[in-house]
Amino acid sequence: TLHESVFKERGVEFIPEFFADLDYDNQGGLIITREHAAVSPEYAAEKCYRAVTQGLVRSLDGNDVSVCAKTICIHSDTPNALAIAAAVKAKLAPLMTLPAA
Repeated sequence: TLHESVFKERGVEFIPEFFADLDYDNQGGLIITREHAAVSPEYAAEKCYRAVTQGLVRSLDGNDVSVCAKTICIHSDTPNALAIAAAVKAKLAPLMTLPAA
């Protein structure tokens, strides 16, 4: 992405963000909407799990697209954002590790 290129040029670490409540196009770009529709929490959780574990997301056209998910965003103005967040947390919890004390 342009963001990633600029960060790299300037020697700043880039941390890729994955969006649980948005769709992706065939190039891995986001389909941006002015208003976010409700998304099935189970669908969002599975989508995030696949992005984290396989580095893939299904595009709107049904193609598998490579993505990198180091962080996950859920827009607070998505109608069921809290339910999505809870489902994503539950699905990804087994993959999370806490830093050693």
